[in-house]
Amino acid sequence: MTESQLVVAPSKRSITLIDTLSFNLDSLTSPKSWIFQFKVINDTPYYLLVNKAAFALQAYQFGKKYLFKRIVYEKQGPDKNVLNENFYFHTWDSIFFFSTHPNKVSLFDSTGKKKHVWNISLKPEHEGYILTTMEYYFRPYFNENRVGFWITPPVSPHKVEFYEKAKAVEYNLRTGNYVTYGDYPQNYLLNDISYMALCPINGYLTDQYNLLYYEASANIYLYDRLSKNLVKIINAKSKYLPSKIPGLATKNGENYPTVNEREKYYISTGFYEYMFTNENYTYHFRIVKHQTDMKSVDGSWGRRDDYPFSIMIFDADFQLIDEIQFPPGKYDYRQSFAYGDKMYISLNNPLNDEIDEDHLRFEVYLLK
Repeated sequence: MTESQLVVAPSKRSITLIDTLSFNLDSLTSPKSWIFQFKVINDTPYYLLVNKAAFALQAYQFGKKYLFKRIVYEKQGPDKNVLNENFYFHTWDSIFFFSTHPNKVSLFDSTGKKKHVWNISLKPEHEGYILTTMEYYFRPYFNENRVGFWITPPVSPHKVEFYEKAKAVEYNLRTGNYVTYGDYPQNYLLNDISYMALCPINGYLTDQYNLLYYEASANIYLYDRLSKNLVKIINAKSKYLPSKIPGLATKNGENYPTVNEREKYYISTGFYEYMFTNENYTYHFRIVKHQTDMKSVDGSWGRRDDYPFSIMIFDADFQLIDEIQFPPGKYDYRQSFAYGDKMYISLNNPLNDEIDEDHLRFEVYLLK
């Protein structure tokens, strides 16, 4: 394992706003959905979106304004909650859904018909653990009979133990064998914190690595795709965040903070929220939520849609190209994705004066 310091490349390349991508929406489709996937299918890019109101997975094809395909699932029966967690679109006839309670992976075809179910069997040391995918955080995947997800222990998600024991998993659907990897940043765990508030596992798959990152850490962790050995740690600190992100501590470990205290911490604390890459892994993007002390007129803490943020842009070797700040209240950065040398950021923030409920809209930035 080696650790590499982030190196800032000369500021020769940045981004330029060149276009707006827009898809027409019907009355059943909300423009704000964090369960989505960008996928290139037969050289054509698609934006795939879960629509819970219609019990459907919807595919929007680039170059077409209207919905290209809607796959509808059963509203009742054992699969009525299949759209509640996360999915991985492999091909039109191989769409995987990941479920908790019970832990299972379901395979569906392009008509919404279930083809197979794998009940995930965990080792004795992981008894009681649950399969977790959590919207846009850890991107589930399928690769040569193996699926990726993460598991969490049967303890309160606000306790340190939850973060110490949460693991990324690569599970072989054919054999039932699996490996775990990923450790929550120790510098965050050792702060004498009795209450935690930042997501324990984030990540995605590239052609070389299983990449993990954590909201509480500036580092990016690269694991070998075959062995799952940690091969490199990228020190990728944002210029807008401190060296150490504070945890949320309580005076008594048995007493949880109030709802208002938790909300204040989440809004005021800066952290590393979300990473994504393009289809051939030549660029990587990291969204950084900034610290803020914003309050509304009545003194209460502001809305979660009004965060200031920046986006760090890396090349294929994780050398920093630039970090660009964006204004709050305009973008829903959780719906961001990349394709080729372009970055797409959703404009469907509820605070955006130009929001249009009838369209799913993205600003398109060219890396130049």
